[in-house]
Amino acid sequence: MKIKEKNNKIYFNHEDKSFANITINKINKSVYLELIKVLPEFRNNHLASIMMKEVIIYLKKLGYRFMQLSPLPLDSKGLNLEELINFYKKFNFKSSKSYDRAYPYLMDMYL
Repeated sequence: MKIKEKNNKIYFNHEDKSFANITINKINKSVYLELIKVLPEFRNNHLASIMMKEVIIYLKKLGYRFMQLSPLPLDSKGLNLEELINFYKKFNFKSSKSYDRAYPYLMDMYL
């Protein structure tokens, strides 16, 4: 896994097959998962789950305590909204109490 930190972002790359981008807030030790993506030709091989586990492990090592995301389907061949929500629930994400009209499906997880 290649991990690159730049400014307030962390970029994860697993063998150029799956990727994750995170925005970090060092003050309150929280992160926002912007993207987790598996290239179409590598889907259905549990790479998104592997990536998610690695991201969580890495963030815990750095002392981050809270992660937030807004599930958003990236393309028509990937997971739909309901499938994405269920995917993140497997990692203990829950519906956020701070959702609003701009982010109606906001999800939170304490690391």
